Amino acid sequence: MRREEALSPGKSAFVSSPAGSGKTQLLAERYVKLLEENLKNKKLQEYSKEFAGKALTTENILSITFTRKAAFEMRERVFELLLTSKSEKLRKIGQELLEHPERIRISTIHSFCHSLLRRFSLEASLDPEFDIIGERAGEELSLEAIDTAIRDAIEGDIGVRKDLQAFLTRLPLRKLIENVSSITKKLPITDPTFAAWQGKGNQIYFEIFKLTVDILKRNKTEEGRLEYHDLEVETLKLLRENPQWLNILYAFNSQIQHILVDEFQDTNFYQWRIIYALIEDWVSGSGIKDELLANPTLFLVGDEKQSIYLFRGADVQLFREAKRIMEESFGREGRYVYYRPEENYRSLDALINFANSLFQKVMSGSEEDNLRTSYTQFKKGRKDTRKGEVGILLYRSLAKMGAEESREMDAEIMGGKIQSIVGERSVFDKEKGKCVPCQWKDIAILLRDRTSLPQIEKVLKRRSIPYVIIGGKGLFEVPEVRLLYAILKFLADPTDDLSFLSLLLSPCSHLSTSGVSLIARAPGFTLLNRFEATRLSGKEEKVRRKLLSLIASWRKIAFRSSTVEVLEKVLMDLAIWNIYSSEEEVANIQKLLSMVQALDSEGLTLWDIAGHIAQFSQTGDEEKGQIEVEGTNAVNVLTIHGAKGLEFPVVFISRIHEVSRDKRTGVFIDEAGEYVSVACSEGKKEEGAEIERMREIYN
Repeated sequence: MRREEALSPGKSAFVSSPAGSGKTQLLAERYVKLLEENLKNKKLQEYSKEFAGKALTTENILSITFTRKAAFEMRERVFELLLTSKSEKLRKIGQELLEHPERIRISTIHSFCHSLLRRFSLEASLDPEFDIIGERAGEELSLEAIDTAIRDAIEGDIGVRKDLQAFLTRLPLRKLIENVSSITKKLPITDPTFAAWQGKGNQIYFEIFKLTVDILKRNKTEEGRLEYHDLEVETLKLLRENPQWLNILYAFNSQIQHILVDEFQDTNFYQWRIIYALIEDWVSGSGIKDELLANPTLFLVGDEKQSIYLFRGADVQLFREAKRIMEESFGREGRYVYYRPEENYRSLDALINFANSLFQKVMSGSEEDNLRTSYTQFKKGRKDTRKGEVGILLYRSLAKMGAEESREMDAEIMGGKIQSIVGERSVFDKEKGKCVPCQWKDIAILLRDRTSLPQIEKVLKRRSIPYVIIGGKGLFEVPEVRLLYAILKFLADPTDDLSFLSLLLSPCSHLSTSGVSLIARAPGFTLLNRFEATRLSGKEEKVRRKLLSLIASWRKIAFRSSTVEVLEKVLMDLAIWNIYSSEEEVANIQKLLSMVQALDSEGLTLWDIAGHIAQFSQTGDEEKGQIEVEGTNAVNVLTIHGAKGLEFPVVFISRIHEVSRDKRTGVFIDEAGEYVSVACSEGKKEEGAEIERMREIYN
């Protein structure tokens, strides 16, 4: 009954939708219900034909998601409902929308902000042709602005230099840069946090921050560039501070009468204020909607238990604030529904029972508790008689075992279990609608962080288990990229002995270790001088001469051709594609080439590009090249954060014993499939008894 109320097109609804409860389907059904209501509203249709010259279907419905993937899935689900509808009229509209998909306004929050700022660029004092830059380019701009701010602060006041020096004894300069860069993306300058900092003797920090913001803003304005978080900031300013804000809101409200928001628990300060600015006249009861006799509605869907993006500025307290505002505003007119689904359509009995038992104890908060969330028990909604399984894999860790050895043992145990599952167990195939033998691609390994990734890769390779790393970072740590980067640095600076040594010791040089050692010990100012002068014996001398000839040809074109062309020649001359030929290695090399090509397009020289790459490599968080995962029969390796919203029939979570410092054991519940296995160190006797109890309950 509550579900039907939530779908009522005349009511606003706040849906607290747990994982697996079918929220995407609910959003799509709500969208279609609103479309049907539009068709029934004769006054609205007359108004649309008079002022727009056509009948209105979806143009007054705006759906906001937080990822492109979610937007695509919802759009796909809406088309499915329309094209398979029993109503011939809806099927016809579905066909029309297929021809004009731009009429379905389902987009990410950033895409919505982008379109609004494009439309009102003059009012926002923005270049109508502004560019959106990525995270890496944004960090470069931030670092330049911070550097300029520090220099200006020191040159402007001798006293500031002393204050800054005193401050940096407590906070290293690199940390200061990281903090300021991070803060500029998360909080408004009016946030109380800054006032608190000022009160703690951090005045110099605050001054540098303000200077940085001003310089960064000026530089971006001059260059016509915006970062993704700038889209949110500028949109909120447009709707709140611009002298034309009333006209802008009126223009928006004359077109949009229904707003749907997905994954609302991931909303940050700016995003919620933007949404609230758009609906403020709705909650006050004014606006053009009253003239059209079309009740405006707001439909928010989220789950506070899944609010895991604090590092991106997401604030679960906004989730509760929005619920309160909707209750007070729409509730007084009887046009508000709060709906909390209890059915889980994704998991089987064992997983649901396990989650209910565990999280009922862990999530014991209340509505009044802003720091902890509460838990509502799931009910199985999936029509499947299988029970599923929750497994705990235990091993006894030795007292002298180091962290790396422990992680390798985790990986070894998981690898053995994975091999025993593939082909032997069955999983449910949604597309085929039946159980099929488990394949590699049905399995996921979830990581708390990437520190154990080298050990997992090592074990999977040793056991010949095919795998793909989804969203893996550390591009500049893989051998193939390290080699190309070393060659790039060497060509930029031939006196860089360490980079040249990396080339000589690589499998691409075809030189023996003894041969390289002989060259290194020879007299000469640089390693290149020694390489040119040293004569090796037998076949190695031919190898040396060939490599010397190749190096000469690279140096000849290094500053005449584009850097990407130089690297492509290196790849061909050294047959690197044959040595690093796996899908992952090829994808990593291609990503590096794309990065270099992008820098080439800015007119940078090889020397400049080597410097930029050096900056990128220092952060260590550059994502590896992505291979096409769809259809690849391989085990999926990804972080828990990266797995949000994904489904796998079989899931392993590694190193669960490291969750807490004071407890040696732990458990984790998968929201996706039928089987969870946890690599876990065995703890004390009393904890062993607790594990035995869990075995009895969930085996």
